[in-house]
Parts: sequence; C-alpha cells; structure tokens
Amino acid sequence: PKCASTAVFSDIYAAKNQADPYPYLADISHEHLPELCIHQYVRSHLVPDLAELKRCFASTDYEKILIVRDPLSRLVSSILSKYLIPDGFFSYELVLEGSPPLVLPRSYANAAGLTRSINQIARRLLIRDSLQGVEPSHATPISDLISADLLVAFDRVINVSSPEGLAPLEVFLRERFSALGIAFDRIARINESPISASIGGLSTDIYERTLKKYKADYELLDLPRPTHPGRHPELSTDQ
Repeated sequence: PKCASTAVFSDIYAAKNQADPYPYLADISHEHLPELCIHQYVRSHLVPDLAELKRCFASTDYEKILIVRDPLSRLVSSILSKYLIPDGFFSYELVLEGSPPLVLPRSYANAAGLTRSINQIARRLLIRDSLQGVEPSHATPISDLISADLLVAFDRVINVSSPEGLAPLEVFLRERFSALGIAFDRIARINESPISASIGGLSTDIYERTLKKYKADYELLDLPRPTHPGRHPELSTDQ
C-alpha cells in the first residue's frame, strides 16, 4: 500500500486503455499527496482494520506477493529522492516539535556536505517515526505496517534490494502480463539512489541507530543485515 502499488495500477490501466491512458490520475492518489500512495479502489472498498485484512489475505483466489528491500538502503533512497530537496513536498516530515527547522543547502561543494545532510535527515526521520506518533513516512519500518499474522498469508516474499533479487519478480510479472498481451524485457530500477554503496552515506553512529530501528524488519522478513563500508562513498561529478 505505497507509491509502488500506485505505479503498478497506473501502468496496467494505461496498457489496457491505450486510447485514453491517463484518466486514472483523477482516481488515484499520487506522490504529491500528504499520505501514503494507496490506490483509490483500495481506499474506498477496503476497510483497513486487521480483521478485514485477514479475510482478504485468507482468500486463495489471487496470489499475494510482498515486495521488500533492505531497510537501510530504502531509507537512504527515500532521503535522496524525497527529503534532500530543499523546501520539497516532503519537507514537512522533517519538522520536529520543539526543534529548529532543518535548512538544507541547495548545492554541495563536496561529498562531506552531502553526507552531513543525509545524516541530519536520517536522524530526524528516526526520531519522527519513533516518538511523534504521526502518519507513516517513507522511512517507516515495514514491520510497523505488516504484522507477522499477515506475513504468513503471502504466497511469496521477493527481496528486490539487488538486480539478482529483482529477477524472480520480472519472471513472474512477464508471465502474468503476457496473458494480457503485454510484453516487456525488464523492470526499470527507478527511484533508486544514484550513489553506489549508499549506506556509506550514513555515519557509523546513525548506521547503528538505524539497524536498531529496523531490527524487527530484518527479523520479520529474514533479511541479511548490511555491513557499513566504513567510509562515505566516493562521488563522481555526475553523481
């Protein structure tokens, strides 16, 4: 129930309605709404309580797939794609009651300045999600959204943290889409960090705090914990 599901619904709709592919924009939430991007049909037809969710997940009429990625790389990716933009739409999520506003530079002369901002943002997101009891952010742990009771109902869990992990999903979707007469070669890895070894953008202190924050995610989803590279990544001029 996040922005990726909106993208999938949108692409399916556009592919099946090629003469008029984009009226769905009036019906589904998009990334510029102050809420998680949940498809309008789901919002209007599904009562989001645990009992109703369990009834839906107990159905064997359709296959249920949970797409996951490494929580730390997901955090850094969300920082680079959403929160690092000065005065961007999601900057309101970086406001902490009783703290001064976080003023982000509009450009960076070196990697050290960039990693400083990354860590300032990460610290605020961790505090916000842990202490303020507000609506979920893009950094909210999956274990806060999906319980172990629901996890057992998924037919498969696919970890797309690497291109190798993405391959099983591509095979599955290629088979399903071919039944609709839609063909594709691969899934584009969009909304990703442009910086290789992006976890290195986290200081060792924030890295350790983040591991604790996502401890339940790693246990619930049986994900390997990433190792901090010990230094921030080298950046090219393009990056």
